[in-house]
Amino acid sequence: MYESQGNPEKFMDDRKKTRQEKFDEARRRRINHVEERIEEQRQRVNKRFEQVNERLQSETPRRNPYDVWRRSPDSRRQPKLSRDDMVAAAVRLADAEGLDALSMRRLAQELGTGTMSLYYYVQTKDELLSLVVNEVMSEVLLPADQPMPEHWRDAIRVIATRTRDALENHRWILDVKSDPSMGPSSILHFEQSMQAT
Repeated sequence: MYESQGNPEKFMDDRKKTRQEKFDEARRRRINHVEERIEEQRQRVNKRFEQVNERLQSETPRRNPYDVWRRSPDSRRQPKLSRDDMVAAAVRLADAEGLDALSMRRLAQELGTGTMSLYYYVQTKDELLSLVVNEVMSEVLLPADQPMPEHWRDAIRVIATRTRDALENHRWILDVKSDPSMGPSSILHFEQSMQAT
């Protein structure tokens, strides 16, 4: 510092450098303080999330994937439409616009009702998909008044033809990525296939 007293430019440069160093140090302290606060907040949020998650896990009843087939509707409420109406509309929507278009909101618009009213019939979209897949599988089944051919090749041919027709009519069914619960139509299809062989 004493060396720069004889040179005013050097003195000013040293003074600027000192001011800049003080500014940089103050900035680093502020940044460190903010980062510490952010970390504290993150830890508080994570702790709160874990508490809420634990509470939800303990309070939420475990859903059995087959509940959709066994659950009876809430008898205190009078539905505007039937579950069959909802499923038929969902199949029509998926046929017309594809599986990606099938959302609870879009289905509610199609039915002219509120989105939340659909939860009277299903609790999740996966349950809706289970019902929709079951509806498509019902097209694969041989009608009760049509006897199963006696020769196994003929029986398999009839089942395969009905399966192909259903898949051609509902191409989106192959896009169902979740594993819907096996519904009554799927079980009957399995039984008919076993009977054929």
